[in-house]
Amino acid sequence: MEDKIAIQMHTFALGDSICAIPTINKLSKMYDRPITVFNDWSHLLIGHPNVLECKNHGDSTDGYIVHETFHKDLRGNIEKKHNAIDIRQFHAWDLGISLTGDEMNCDLYCEKEYIIESDNYIIIHPSKTWDSRTWDGDKWQNLTNQIIGLGLDVVIVGNDIGQKEWNSDGGGFVPKDVFDIKGGINLINKTTIPELRWLMNKAFCVITMDSGILHVAGTTDCNIIQLGSSLNHKLRAPWRNGSQDYKYQYISGSCTIACGSNLKYGLKEHNDIHGIPPLTDCREGYDEFLCHSSVNDVVNSIIKIDGFNNIDKNIMLGKNKVTITYTGSPRVFIDGDENGEYLVEFIDDSTKKVIHSDTIKNNMWTACSREWFTNWVIKIDGKTIDKFNLEGKKVRMIQDSKAMGDTIAWTPYAVEFANKYKCKVILTTHHNEWFENMPIYKDIDFVGFNYNEEVYAKYHIGWYKDFKKNNWDNPERNPTPVNIIPLQQAATDILGLEFNELNFGIDMGDNKRPIKSKYVVFGPQATAGCKEWDIKKWEELSVKFIEKGYKVVVCSLHSYNIPNTIECNGSLEDTATHLKHADIFIGLGSGLSWLNWALGKYTYMINGFAEEGHEFTSKLTKITNNLCIKCWNDPVHVFDPGDWNWCPVYKGTKLQHICQQSITVDQVLKSIKWKE
Repeated sequence: MEDKIAIQMHTFALGDSICAIPTINKLSKMYDRPITVFNDWSHLLIGHPNVLECKNHGDSTDGYIVHETFHKDLRGNIEKKHNAIDIRQFHAWDLGISLTGDEMNCDLYCEKEYIIESDNYIIIHPSKTWDSRTWDGDKWQNLTNQIIGLGLDVVIVGNDIGQKEWNSDGGGFVPKDVFDIKGGINLINKTTIPELRWLMNKAFCVITMDSGILHVAGTTDCNIIQLGSSLNHKLRAPWRNGSQDYKYQYISGSCTIACGSNLKYGLKEHNDIHGIPPLTDCREGYDEFLCHSSVNDVVNSIIKIDGFNNIDKNIMLGKNKVTITYTGSPRVFIDGDENGEYLVEFIDDSTKKVIHSDTIKNNMWTACSREWFTNWVIKIDGKTIDKFNLEGKKVRMIQDSKAMGDTIAWTPYAVEFANKYKCKVILTTHHNEWFENMPIYKDIDFVGFNYNEEVYAKYHIGWYKDFKKNNWDNPERNPTPVNIIPLQQAATDILGLEFNELNFGIDMGDNKRPIKSKYVVFGPQATAGCKEWDIKKWEELSVKFIEKGYKVVVCSLHSYNIPNTIECNGSLEDTATHLKHADIFIGLGSGLSWLNWALGKYTYMINGFAEEGHEFTSKLTKITNNLCIKCWNDPVHVFDPGDWNWCPVYKGTKLQHICQQSITVDQVLKSIKWKE
């Protein structure tokens, strides 16, 4: 009778045993048949396709060809360094083989249903092991309190019955314990590994240090957060789907040197790299383990997990339920019949300042009036209840202005916002058709103003005046008075983006040139008298261009009747086509100049009323004078859109609109970069 093929792992530890699975799989593949496993945890492999039978470590191996793993000595007096070897390779190397990345997954098939009274929970494993990889009990308690504050239950798992850990300081084994954490669902010593795997696959995430529970979680599809320790986490982090990054986060502390896996510390202890230093204390001599994660970093990592804000969290204050929304200004509702009084704080996490606070009772709500992007932290009675996080969420943006220039200026930042915050942007403009078919906007959903599906956050983009003060200082809606910054920055300020000029183009204009000969386009129309240029000067300018052999096209909404010119006052598509192929464009500080810029064309802009940089700055020659105060961007004077003759300095005098009318035809002609 042919001997059976077997593997015998000389380890009593759960995690070390699970990490033999890739070697078992490879050995089975080599022999082209399932194999026998000798190990005290071998029962977990019942039902595994590559395992024939499961035996205890001390069972007889007669009649088996046995492959032994997890020896300390590699050859002679060279010690295999458990702290500096990928734990899966530790087994493989004993067979004289190595594993590739696609062979590192640990697969288990044992699973048993275990019902608990919670649908949304996080599993924690607050075990005590070496000091260097033991998170303090007060941190586990703080984390538990904060998770519950986020509206999720905490399930506490572990086993301290007969569990022992090797004491690397004094040698021998010492009892392995679990912290007593209050407030969660305590399942310590109550679950088997198959039941634990079932719970993990239902959990929102599993939080543990380097432990057997980490490796059990690595055999499931759950999200894993591994806490920082002195060991190099890459030597322990589970492999799933050919990667160690799949649904996995490692939260390090401020020290990342991983001294427990660094062989130079073996030299300090043994004058030789062939020795493992004690792994219980800090090898750098610090009084505390700076490699350990902070509680806040772990909480932030929980919030970043995909789907966090889509799960039905149950944030409770006693019997009262807390509901938080960010659609507009942040708002907190406290509903329930239990009488209480609560201090609610809206905190800007970037500055740590309390932006608004209010004391409310049950069945009341309160809101902060700030509507622009803020990394909110919501506290109730001093305890963090929620942290704002856009990752993976739906965010609505609404542009309140119909103006062409505003729409062109602000729309690119929807893409910038979605990329930075890794969220789904649902955008509403008055001109969706200009952008929605462009590849750069493929991930943006363009919708109408009647869109009413639920979103996580919502932002309105525009210029919002304080009508009581009659100025642009409206800090609840615009972080900065909008008239003193570039037009595009109004959007970036509201959306929490750094201001960089962006032009992603526009879906408009025919590719067929409408006029064969060279031609110039004039854009003489604007929305205010302070922006327009005298019609007589346009007429004089047209004569000069015609003398140089140019056709002159006048694009506007109405006729200007300039002699010997071609009028283009039909569709916007026709206007865009003429701009697209024009040899020169001369416009004002108006929407047509923005359209020309969006089409990638060079603009000559007659503009004396606004500061440099208020409009776009690329592909631009701004023709201006400095005879007045640049009233458009003045911090005191406020434009009145209902007054065509608005001129805060010289209205009603011969100098009215001097900023614009002082610009001469010769000044314009001298600014042109003529083509030979």
